[in-house]
Amino acid sequence: MNKKHVFLNEVIAQIKSKEAKKYVASELSFHLKEAKKVWVEKGLTGTEAEEKAVEQMGSPIKLGQQLNKLHRPRVDWVLVILLMTIFGLGFLPIFSIGDMGEYLLVSKVIITLISCAAALGMMLMDYRKFKKQGWLFYSIGALILLVLRLFSNITINGLPLLRIGPLTIESIMSLPFFFLAWASFFNNKRLRVWQFIVLFFLPFILLFTVPSISTTYIYTIMVFSMLWWSQFSRKMVLSIWGVFVSCFLFVTIISWKFLGFYQKDRLLAYLNPEKYSDGPGFMIIRMKELLSTAGWFGHPMNKEFIPVAHTN
Repeated sequence: MNKKHVFLNEVIAQIKSKEAKKYVASELSFHLKEAKKVWVEKGLTGTEAEEKAVEQMGSPIKLGQQLNKLHRPRVDWVLVILLMTIFGLGFLPIFSIGDMGEYLLVSKVIITLISCAAALGMMLMDYRKFKKQGWLFYSIGALILLVLRLFSNITINGLPLLRIGPLTIESIMSLPFFFLAWASFFNNKRLRVWQFIVLFFLPFILLFTVPSISTTYIYTIMVFSMLWWSQFSRKMVLSIWGVFVSCFLFVTIISWKFLGFYQKDRLLAYLNPEKYSDGPGFMIIRMKELLSTAGWFGHPMNKEFIPVAHTN
């Protein structure tokens, strides 16, 4: 092994980032080649010129340590602080609902710790490797919906769930996988409009037949928001939005009679909660009353009963 390769290996050994190692090796090889060329022009042989070029670089260990500091992965502390703030705010409702909060606190802590571990794992790995795994995430999301459609064993308010021991699977769990899938698809310059339409409507139909109107709504808003930053031109994006809104209004009018009674009641109660005060409108009216009397900072000495308070 010649002196150049020994020098490069010693420098690279000091660098922890795998991505930086390739970049530094390529950059140093170029500089050594240029320096060697200069010494050859001065009359030295190839071997002598290479040795001179390496000597000019100085200590490979010190150089490697300096480059390691330069290419050290940086922590986005603003993002970390925002994430921890959100985790912290998630505990506020737990502490404000009395005895029920103590029962939910253990599961909340466990879920938060799992979430922190997942976030830390994403920080430590090069998640850009998932950029081309859109089909994998898309398949997982679709599989969750298919399993719910075929094997759900419990229904709450018309929403099918699959309960396996302590684990409850619901349709909204598919959204993170579809989010990752669309992030991959929209970065692909080969994505065509007809492909976008097919890929969008397959989960849309599955969500609508589960059925879960709220999850379908979130999925739709998510995809069409991400569409703005896709590889499509702005003109094409605006055209897609216009066509979709027109089709949505048309389908909404046509499909109204096919909705379940509980779904219609929820939508109508949102528009006119007083008329449905003994059913879906109760929660809306109750929340209006509580918000109107609570002010900006609430009334800690006057605890009101709120159904499913830890989520609502």
